[in-house]
Amino acid sequence: MATLAMRVHDALVEARHQRGSGRAAALRTADTALDQLRQYGQLAWTWRWWNDGRYQHFSGLCEALGRPLGGWRRQVGDGPPRGPAPG
Repeated sequence: MATLAMRVHDALVEARHQRGSGRAAALRTADTALDQLRQYGQLAWTWRWWNDGRYQHFSGLCEALGRPLGGWRRQVGDGPPRGPAPG
């Protein structure tokens, strides 16, 4: 999980130094790594490696980063549309 967290961080730093398609690609990498990190966190909670409080804290941090990340992706024309997820 630490490796994924660092991948998110590194991709965001890279995006800060890029323009155009390079920025979009770096933000996409960060978004993918964050999604993988969320999935691992959910597994840790499901398998009871984490208690409810730890999972809630982790989820809050992911959401606090995921919202602006989605906005940045939309800003560069590469993000998912706003609104609730289909399904």
